[in-house]
Amino acid sequence: VLIRGPSGSGKDLVAAALHAASPRRGGPVRPVHVPSLQVQLFESELFGYAQGAFTGADKDRPGLLRMANQGTVFFDEIAALDAESQAKLLRVLERREVRPLGSGDAVALDVRFLFSTAKDLRQLAAQGSFREDLYWRVAQAEIVVPPLSRRKEDLPELIAFLLRKHARLGRPAATLEPEVAAVLAERKWPG
Repeated sequence: VLIRGPSGSGKDLVAAALHAASPRRGGPVRPVHVPSLQVQLFESELFGYAQGAFTGADKDRPGLLRMANQGTVFFDEIAALDAESQAKLLRVLERREVRPLGSGDAVALDVRFLFSTAKDLRQLAAQGSFREDLYWRVAQAEIVVPPLSRRKEDLPELIAFLLRKHARLGRPAATLEPEVAAVLAERKWPG
């Protein structure tokens, strides 16, 4: 599932809700923040490695994808994935298996994949900066999360939720004056 929307629109909350409502809700959730993933560590972080695969690999490590077995992996900002890593991820999605570094054996995966981005992956694929074949694998289902600026009717419920949450922290319940609500409704609400 591809979850698309501007920064700050709650794509991670949509991913959490999808996991919580799925038959995999009892399994682990493993987030992967793609922009912070170093290209050189892509395989070892996601696929794992065997003991002796490289200097310092003193024991086997399963990797994030295997650690998410029977659960969900959430790739946040998938558009930031470099071309080489895109090819490796495509192979994993096609075969539903990983080959840990330093191992000759592939390991089967039973994982649900969720992806998010603030960018238009279809447009990036058309421009050649994102693999088109990977796009079709990633976007088998797409959820578009509009910014709050286009959902201002959600403001009263969102504000009420936040006020209740604040009250649960042991502070007195707050109320929102109509003048403040009017000011909040006029904000641009980017993200």
